[in-house]
Amino acid sequence: IINLPGLTSGNHTLMLVYVGSANYTNATVVSNIYVSKLNSTVNITVEDIYEGNRITVNVNASGNGTATIVIFNSTKVIGTYDVVINNGKGTLLVPYVFNDNGTYAINVTYSGDNIYYGSVNNVTFKVMNVTHANITVGDANLTVNVPATINVTANFESGLVDVYVDGIKLSPVTIAEFKGIINLPGLTSGNHTLMLVY
Repeated sequence: IINLPGLTSGNHTLMLVYVGSANYTNATVVSNIYVSKLNSTVNITVEDIYEGNRITVNVNASGNGTATIVIFNSTKVIGTYDVVINNGKGTLLVPYVFNDNGTYAINVTYSGDNIYYGSVNNVTFKVMNVTHANITVGDANLTVNVPATINVTANFESGLVDVYVDGIKLSPVTIAEFKGIINLPGLTSGNHTLMLVY
């Protein structure tokens, strides 16, 4: 049995030398051996996003090297990017801003290294429509210097809405079940600017 150390992939020359003895002459045998690489895997993860955002692609591969990422919208290539894989991991913040909703595909090709063969994989992700928040302020019957409340409705079920009167921030409105109440302090007579920010 010959115990070999860990060898790199490729061709290697194995030479056995027998120095001989009283009964046998010396002999040398040379043999070529080939060490194959290991099969690899490559996986990518990406989260769905809303319109107007970019994606972050996380790559996990068997070894080191480079992964080439190609992003498609149907058959149209959006962009091609290289990711350095170090200790089996790589991350890419794609510079492209996705302004159109729909389903996109990502193809990744891992180059492999001196231990692993290359491999390929693909995933899809979605770019979703952005729903614009809408808040409706109800009618107000205000009396000078008397605190008052105003009902509001929203197209989102819950959340906090900041309230400003004449640029001064008041207590926020809590939206619950699409409704909320603005609590106003007593105001002076005249026109005032009410601003709601979600």
